[in-house]
Amino acid sequence: MPQSEQFENIDSNDRGYDTSLYKIVEHSTFVYNPARINVGSIAFNDSIEKAIVSSLYVCFKTNGDIDDYFLQDFLQTSEFKSSVLASGEGGVRIYLFYENFAEIKINYPSYDEQQSITNCLSSLKNKLKNETQIVNAYQSQKSYFLKELII
Repeated sequence: MPQSEQFENIDSNDRGYDTSLYKIVEHSTFVYNPARINVGSIAFNDSIEKAIVSSLYVCFKTNGDIDDYFLQDFLQTSEFKSSVLASGEGGVRIYLFYENFAEIKINYPSYDEQQSITNCLSSLKNKLKNETQIVNAYQSQKSYFLKELII
């Protein structure tokens, strides 16, 4: 998410932050916060050429055996979330350092099958997005009609 969206149209430079210690995240790179991965602080940069993140974040790329989008989908599963809890360290705040993260075992099919699965999931996500937009439009229309009935 661009900082301007997160912080009401103000980026780091405008806020006076020193970004010289930030990490540059290249395209096709995964990034996560070891202290917040259990609450979903993990992402894949597939939309912009370069981004910056705090030096606290861990950045990594896949080695080519696993499709980036397949891994991105896997990182959203309950299986991965369970692995985070099992591999993490700490009490109240769970830390998943890269050494432990890299040891998480992922069963995955051939590269071609990964791409097929990813394409199928992508189609389903697009369909869900479209259906959600339709439902929202109907809800807006319903609200408008109900409002007109009252007047």
